[in-house]
Amino acid sequence: MAEGTDIPALEAGFASLVKETVKRDMEEDTYNLLLQPLEEIHLDSEIQTSLVVSTNPQLLWILSGIAVLILLIACINFTTLSIGRSATRAKEVGVRKTMGAAYKQLFGQFMTESVLMTIAAALVGLLLANLLLPVFNDLFEKTLQIVFSPAQVAIIFCLLILITFIAGAYPALFLSQLRPIAVLKSNLNLNFGKQGLRKFLLGFQLFLSLFLLACTFIMYKQMNDINKYNLGFTKDDILMVEVPAIPDQSFITIIKKSFEKANRFKKVIQQNAQIEGAGIANATYGNDTWWEGGFPDKTGQMKYFKFSFVGAEYADILNLEFVKGRNFSLDIPSDSNAVIINEAFVKLMNLENPLQEQIYSAKNDGFKDIRIIGVMKDFHHASLYDKIEPVMISLNPEAVFSGINSLNISGGTNPTVYIKPATDDFQAVLTTLKAEWNNLYPEEPFKFSFLDEVVQKQYVSDQRLGKMVGLASIIAILIAAMGLFALASLAISGRMKEIGIRKVMGASAYNISVMFNKEFLKITSIGVVLAMPFSYWLMMRWLDQFEVKASPGAWVFIATILLGVVFTVLVVSFQTVRAGLMNPVRSLKEE
Repeated sequence: MAEGTDIPALEAGFASLVKETVKRDMEEDTYNLLLQPLEEIHLDSEIQTSLVVSTNPQLLWILSGIAVLILLIACINFTTLSIGRSATRAKEVGVRKTMGAAYKQLFGQFMTESVLMTIAAALVGLLLANLLLPVFNDLFEKTLQIVFSPAQVAIIFCLLILITFIAGAYPALFLSQLRPIAVLKSNLNLNFGKQGLRKFLLGFQLFLSLFLLACTFIMYKQMNDINKYNLGFTKDDILMVEVPAIPDQSFITIIKKSFEKANRFKKVIQQNAQIEGAGIANATYGNDTWWEGGFPDKTGQMKYFKFSFVGAEYADILNLEFVKGRNFSLDIPSDSNAVIINEAFVKLMNLENPLQEQIYSAKNDGFKDIRIIGVMKDFHHASLYDKIEPVMISLNPEAVFSGINSLNISGGTNPTVYIKPATDDFQAVLTTLKAEWNNLYPEEPFKFSFLDEVVQKQYVSDQRLGKMVGLASIIAILIAAMGLFALASLAISGRMKEIGIRKVMGASAYNISVMFNKEFLKITSIGVVLAMPFSYWLMMRWLDQFEVKASPGAWVFIATILLGVVFTVLVVSFQTVRAGLMNPVRSLKEE
């Protein structure tokens, strides 16, 4: 597009072009064309008929948030362990200060160590990212590459500085301020039980880990419930073959000719013993192929509904349930001016006896010649993200067009043949279908899909997100386990004399293990208490995008609590039991 083009003026000029093109089909302006900048396509998930598969920007924010949480847990772990290691480096600090080392020198040394460790971790991280990138691309169906542009290098450099400061500043400050006299006299008390900061950091680690774990459970339950949810139609063992539309200047002519083309294919394959039945519709599963019509009622209020043009066998193939009336019949000529609606449409128009009433449209008494012959039970024609909308299906496109003055077309010009095989040998069925297709339309590609897979693809993004959150929770728990293991070891090593005395007084390894577990379980309890409401609140926001949502249930939080308790007891007990089995004389001599 030429530089300086007035986009709004260009879009306004489309109106006359569209009106001239479709005037033979519609009396009023029911079509609209819009322009979208190419750079916005990738992250614009609102456009249903985009040129490419867009990425929901919300997913990027969530993945970034997960990365920040894991990084924060790692920083906390590094800080906690650095403070814990102060017991082993305290005498080094005391000796160096006695020899004349200044505070700035010690602080600089410890910060340098943090910088080197952060750089080493960054290099290992980049190496792992490069190795695991193909796995990530397969999971999210992307073709991402690691590119080191000046901007990215600057971001990595800033992150290194930030992480070094967050993870290394306090340990460096803590160690460099130790008093040499207290250290060398062994009067420095580094007992874990009196180090509130380490308790807080450990508790915060456990909070983040259990938070991710609870989120994983809730997401798993939602996706599991979706897979089992009754959509109101049969989706299993249904093949769909897309029939390319036949171009024409008249929109209605395109629909009719394309349906005739699809009908020829349907009649041929129905003669094969491998095919139990077949039906046609211009819409598939999902809102992007169902058209939206609108018309004013008696009060002038616009009523909007979804509609599709179908063959007479469509409802039978999908096992759509009727609550009133009947399905279309090719033996009844008047059905060409008949429509079938769903329960939501009945509510939309407040129809008390839909089979006896008229759908009123203020557009030239539209729908006056249209009869309602059946009412379908509500079914999910789109994903479970969307609510069930009013639906109308008909054999004749002109029957619907006669009563609407608003039309939103996002797809559906290519009819789809729904095929129900009579055998479980789908490969043989596909071979037969492809052969028949090539006989009829040798110059056009044979495009097929399975209805259950089309339904499943609606939730691929959230399923992948659930896997990522699950993986993140595992990583977070492993990092927290390392921190808990190290701090338990430090706590025990600082209280070996106490353990020895307790053993001499008759305490068993079990008693000692219980004593330490009580201390750490208090910290775990705080993490659990905080993680539960935060995870519940966030997951309720995530579930808001679904029209059909699962209740988290008590088991989610009970499982999270039990796993947190078992995790703490196992890690701490491994250290305490070993200490409890040691000879008390040895520990008392060393003290």
